[in-house]
Amino acid sequence: MSYGIHRYVYYPKRLARNLTEGFSLSDGVFSSAGPDDQQYRYLFLASLDSSEEDCAWGRLTFDLEQDDDTVLTLHVCASNDTQIQDGDQLLSINQFLLDPAQPVRRKSKLFQALGGMQASNSSDILLYGQKGRHLWLWFELAGSGTAKFHHLSVTVPGDNFYRTFPTVYRNQGEFLHRYLSVFSSMYADLQDRIDQLPQYLDPDTAPAELLPVFAKWLGLELDGNFLDEECLRRLVKAAPELIAYKGTRHAIQLIVKLFVTGDTYLVEHNLLNREQIVENGAFNGGAQYDFSLLISQEPDELLLSRLKFLIDQFKPSRSRANIIFLGNRGNLDGYSYLDLNASLLQPASYALDDKHAVFGMVRLEE
Repeated sequence: MSYGIHRYVYYPKRLARNLTEGFSLSDGVFSSAGPDDQQYRYLFLASLDSSEEDCAWGRLTFDLEQDDDTVLTLHVCASNDTQIQDGDQLLSINQFLLDPAQPVRRKSKLFQALGGMQASNSSDILLYGQKGRHLWLWFELAGSGTAKFHHLSVTVPGDNFYRTFPTVYRNQGEFLHRYLSVFSSMYADLQDRIDQLPQYLDPDTAPAELLPVFAKWLGLELDGNFLDEECLRRLVKAAPELIAYKGTRHAIQLIVKLFVTGDTYLVEHNLLNREQIVENGAFNGGAQYDFSLLISQEPDELLLSRLKFLIDQFKPSRSRANIIFLGNRGNLDGYSYLDLNASLLQPASYALDDKHAVFGMVRLEE
């Protein structure tokens, strides 16, 4: 933010302190609700405390989406006091505004008595003239259409440019003040975008369209559209470690971990005997420097495409990857293993071929 400007943001806890008729709050967004033919809705928010007496409120901004046949009116008032005299008793202003038993007409008179202001169908409002430690907001929506708004924030003061002029020119609310506020607001918005640049470079918060750019910077090939946004974010986050371990078993295991949730088994052919890797052997041929990846789930063509494309970029040179989906085999044939994806349903005698052994847990079910 610019030096000397403070921003107050309406976080979910602040937004939750409200009184509403015809609005609903979800994930920090107020949306019009209720019957389609409802013509009037309102929302009162509890006070925003600046912790500064006679605080000169500057600028209120929020994101607004509304239909053409609706009018959203915002009422604003500020005061150092938090209580009002109501007959013979003192009432908290928050308690008064958030009390559903109090008619809106009486609350409107309170805003007038506190010197409040209003603006219609605007999401960027200068609050000049509103002074006080506490700030109250009241939204009114008229019309049968829908509207929603979110990301409410208030800056104090409204601009920096005005304060750089000599005192003789500082007549708040006059033409020069408002004219300079236009450029000050543009500068503040630009500064906000600069402050948010780290979010554009964070794989967790960056827009989806930037993720392929980050992948290209890191030397990843992403031809085709087989990676969705969530997978692409995981891949970009893991890219530095993948690059550091490129050509090793750890890189292959990391790729598998990014995309496969079930059990996997990575078998290096150089650790097997010759009979296990020849054609019609346990791993259907291949050279000593090849490897097989066993995935304990049903075949998935999309997952297969993702794994092959990425493993080919990070596997050791000259090696070939054999990706096998084990599935649920009904018999001991093909890629079926007693301790992984197959079992003997009927007790029966059986023999193992020469130089083969049963390893792990074997269960005989009756």
